[in-house]
Amino acid sequence: MLGIGIFSIGFYQVDYLLQQRAQSVLPAMLDGQTLQVRAVVDDLPKRTSNGVQFNVAVLAWKEPQRNVIQSALSGSNTMPAKRLSIHWKIPNPKWRPKNTNHSEVLIPEIIPGQVWDLSLKLKVPRGLKNPYGFDVEQWMMQQQIDGSGFVSQPTPKLTADSVWSFKILIAKLRYQIAQKVIHSLGEKAPYSGVISALVMGDQQAISQEDWLVFNTTGIGHLISISGLHVTMFAAVGAYVANCLWRRTRLPLKFPAQKFAALVGFISALLYTFLAGFQVPAQRTMLMVGVVGVYLFLCRVPKAFDIWWWALGIVLLLDPWAIFTPGFCLSFGAVAAILYAMPPQEDAKHTDIDLIFLEKLKKSLTEAVRVQAVVTIALIPLTVWWFYQISLISPFANALAIPIVSFLVTPLAMLGVLLPWWLGDACLWLAHTCFAILAWFLKPMAALPWSIIYAAKPNAWLLAIGILGVIVVIRPGPILNSWKSRLLGLLACLLLIIPKSWLMGHGISLGEFRMLVWDIGQGSAVLIQTKNHTLLYDTGPVSGNFDPGKRIILPFLRASGIDKLDQLAISHQDADHVGGLVSILENFPVKRSIGTIPEDHPLQQQYVKHHVTLSPCQAGHSWQWDGVEFYTWHPHAGTTFEKKFHTGKPNEMSCVIEVRNQHHSVWLTGDVEKRAEQEIIERLLQQPDQLSKIHQRNIVLMTPHHGSKTSSNPEFVQLLDPNIVFSQSGYKNRYNHPHPSVVALYQSRGMQLLDTNLTGAQRWDSQQSLLKHEFFRK
Repeated sequence: MLGIGIFSIGFYQVDYLLQQRAQSVLPAMLDGQTLQVRAVVDDLPKRTSNGVQFNVAVLAWKEPQRNVIQSALSGSNTMPAKRLSIHWKIPNPKWRPKNTNHSEVLIPEIIPGQVWDLSLKLKVPRGLKNPYGFDVEQWMMQQQIDGSGFVSQPTPKLTADSVWSFKILIAKLRYQIAQKVIHSLGEKAPYSGVISALVMGDQQAISQEDWLVFNTTGIGHLISISGLHVTMFAAVGAYVANCLWRRTRLPLKFPAQKFAALVGFISALLYTFLAGFQVPAQRTMLMVGVVGVYLFLCRVPKAFDIWWWALGIVLLLDPWAIFTPGFCLSFGAVAAILYAMPPQEDAKHTDIDLIFLEKLKKSLTEAVRVQAVVTIALIPLTVWWFYQISLISPFANALAIPIVSFLVTPLAMLGVLLPWWLGDACLWLAHTCFAILAWFLKPMAALPWSIIYAAKPNAWLLAIGILGVIVVIRPGPILNSWKSRLLGLLACLLLIIPKSWLMGHGISLGEFRMLVWDIGQGSAVLIQTKNHTLLYDTGPVSGNFDPGKRIILPFLRASGIDKLDQLAISHQDADHVGGLVSILENFPVKRSIGTIPEDHPLQQQYVKHHVTLSPCQAGHSWQWDGVEFYTWHPHAGTTFEKKFHTGKPNEMSCVIEVRNQHHSVWLTGDVEKRAEQEIIERLLQQPDQLSKIHQRNIVLMTPHHGSKTSSNPEFVQLLDPNIVFSQSGYKNRYNHPHPSVVALYQSRGMQLLDTNLTGAQRWDSQQSLLKHEFFRK
């Protein structure tokens, strides 16, 4: 009955929260509208390469927009979008009006608690939808962000109003701590962001290069407010309270042990808020609280009782926490330690008789076993969330845990708490200690065997891995059961065996699979045959967004693809080469074709990474596993010489046809009408080829994202495709796909399938069937 009751409470809690989120999210009718709002900054701002991003709580929508808002809400009195994510960008000098004052271009310092009058172009919660990709919409729901706003004219005005709440007070305190760290260490200190992260969980200032080192060495869990840090803070608070309380007569009225537990919990609670209420900190704070409650009730809790209570309360407060890696890894690591090394009833009696060296030996042995238990126990979850395992992690953690936990973190905390030069000295020492640690970590991360990648396991393979973990780390003497433990370890290692060895890719000879990514305003398409892979274009360049690192590489690794047999770059435009450098740097590429001029900087990237680049030429073809690849454009004599690249790059796009017995897919890049006319002439000169093409079901990538400068009616009529798709950004400024192009295909009985509406598209050519899946549900 208790279980049914808990399940019912959880079910109704989730239902209630979903209704609340649905009511507060920005209405679709306000998407793209420019409205004026008064709002208070309620979180730490984040500097970006072209401006600043911060979150605000909406105080009021200005009067002139009341009619628009009421229309969007269909007469409801509910205020739309209680919380917004604001993007304030520095205008591009090319688009900036000539009469703009310099003061209007600079963005002032954004501080939590400030109240601003903002003119915002609104956007509903929306992100790219790709397999194994980051789900922005789900993240915004978890963060209780109801929409986005982009600052527009007139220039925002800072008001003299003040708004106070506990959340804003904590945000102000976090801001002051961040400023103290920057002021003490200087903006050029390489690890000032790490110090801020250790003190208050703010990881914004940590560079991507440093994160790569931390994740490769497996110490990323230390570069945040971990459970150990909260425990240390609670323990210090409890110890000080206990010492002070015992110096008075108050223990006669209220036991010092209970008072210390109360202060320890309050310390953990305050530090958890200071850390941004992250899940690992929540878990530790709640476990400290549960221990305190048992102490007040004069009962001795079982270890797993504490764990279960903390788990239940976290999920009750935030049911969506279960979809975050921090939740799974934090609770999983503690559960593994409690299961593998249960508390011994007679531990207090046996330790008294041990001499110092024996105690030290025992402590070191237990520390090594804890590290081994956590490392092995988190293999399945790490592969599930990150598609990789750090082999160097046990050694890096053995070095980093004591330095970060017992030197860097305490010194950083003291540096924030102590005044004047004492605080500066402590922060400087913390930074120096971490810099020395990083000096050792970087060569570890550079080792070729430091990390291995593995495909994301399916449910049954994950279950086998977890069962293997249970067998390996179970309590008891290791030597007495080493055979069964070794068997369990082998079950865990099934997770890192290439996926194709166990179950293949589900593609037979003569078949192929095409993935059309939801990549924004750009192009990236993956073609897989039974044993080979082609990547066509690498997505757009967009600020700090790297489609190679954020979308393409995660998919390749999660899918168990270990190399690219061919990388095709249609042409040199930025919306097609955005992820090229990161792919060349981080993934094996056997060869590449493209139309990139000889003086283009990307040519040097190919030389640097020892990848052969050949010009794309009409008539070039090859076969993989019963699937033919044929190049239709540019003309056969094209090279990288400048004389071939004097016109528009779009007209030089590499056009590749992928065909088997039943289907023909055309990847067209950004060809425009002149290039389309050249392709028409080549098709008409090869009537046998054209006849074979028409015997297949034709899938056409709409040229140039559906621009009105492409999709020549003669070209479309000659190919006569059965299916057309395009890739474009949500409400892009080019108006792609153009209404006239959409109408052209509709007149021929076809719906233009744009990734902006469908999300990523997966097409499977299986004999005569062409199966599809769209990822925006």
